[in-house]
Amino acid sequence: MEMKTVYARARRGMREDLKLYVVAVSSLTVAFLCLATALLGVANLAGVDKLVLCNADAPYAGFGDWAEQLIAESTGKDGKGVLPVIVESATAPNFSPSSADEVLGSFGPGWLFDDVRTKSGWGLSVDAPLGAQMLLWEHATAVAGAIIGINPFDQPDVESAKAASRKLLDGGGADPEPRFTDGAVTVYASPGWLSDDVDNVHDAITELLAGLDLETGYVAVQAYLDRHRDAALADVRTTIASATERPVTFGWGPGSCTPRGSTTRADRPPASTSR
Repeated sequence: MEMKTVYARARRGMREDLKLYVVAVSSLTVAFLCLATALLGVANLAGVDKLVLCNADAPYAGFGDWAEQLIAESTGKDGKGVLPVIVESATAPNFSPSSADEVLGSFGPGWLFDDVRTKSGWGLSVDAPLGAQMLLWEHATAVAGAIIGINPFDQPDVESAKAASRKLLDGGGADPEPRFTDGAVTVYASPGWLSDDVDNVHDAITELLAGLDLETGYVAVQAYLDRHRDAALADVRTTIASATERPVTFGWGPGSCTPRGSTTRADRPPASTSR
């Protein structure tokens, strides 16, 4: 793609309240600076700390999951971080409509911003081959970490999680006590998350979501289930996002636990993470 085409598409997509950067890997330096400095880093310092990613006709459909791991695990520490939210399509909640603390991003040749308006004013579209995408986002994440004020190569929460897992596997520590059992579902909760009188799944979820910060909060769902047998459960992401109008992530444990957990543990103590 010629850079003049990129600029033409940028002008066509610009709106009065839209800080939209459209990049192509005709010039990796330009793409890198737009992503790392103008978007991930500066937007985060302005309180726009979620990145919502959508596939825009890219042939590498699994790229969003890879980017989620990279961004969340690298930046989620020291009370800071960029929370990646991977959505199903450009019409999915969190992308359309979006919230004021979200950068909207797309990867692939499709152009989504003629029809989608970003509430925060921050958006990006990256059209590049898979290898270039990976190189670009790795560099962007590292520089964004420096702008935010964290070391993207340090993994304090990952290491602490590994140590805790080894302790459990070695028989150390007491088994957690369930709060209650509702049919086939056993519910565990950290102290302070649920009221003493909550004794069923419906009320537990209702109370959990009622404690969600409507300005900066998010919901993280980690499903420790069979991703093939229980594939329909992934639809819960759009259901919760529509109901709360807040960013919602979904992943199959334990694979999604490490990156998303890094961001969650580094954030303010949430009443908004479900496993």
